[in-house]
Amino acid sequence: MPALSYHKQFAPAVEAGQKLQTIRALRKVPVKLGDTLYHYTGMRTKACRRLGVSTCQSANQIDIIRWKGQRGVFLQDCPGGGQRRLGNIEMSVLAITDGFPDVDAFYAWFIANTGHFTGQLITWSEITPF
Repeated sequence: MPALSYHKQFAPAVEAGQKLQTIRALRKVPVKLGDTLYHYTGMRTKACRRLGVSTCQSANQIDIIRWKGQRGVFLQDCPGGGQRRLGNIEMSVLAITDGFPDVDAFYAWFIANTGHFTGQLITWSEITPF
């Protein structure tokens, strides 16, 4: 029963059921298919607010990287655990679906200083208010 907290900019879309995915750093106990997800904003603050509850539909490893001036997103969703590189259109759809205005903002959020991010792309089909 993982709890997921969102920055203020993403909370309204999660609560309204418009944002149905999130990308998170790998956890000690990874999120898995069928987990009940509890969505919040402002966790560990006085402003904490519950947004809703949902069921995990998928949880795939994602690698977001920048190397030698190039950028790439690799998703482990292939049978047998292989990774595939997303094309430009897929990267744009991923960024917008995740709540960013464009691919540049997406990359700035995830790899601004490090050049590499490994995590999970977690999806759900609908959110139910608490």
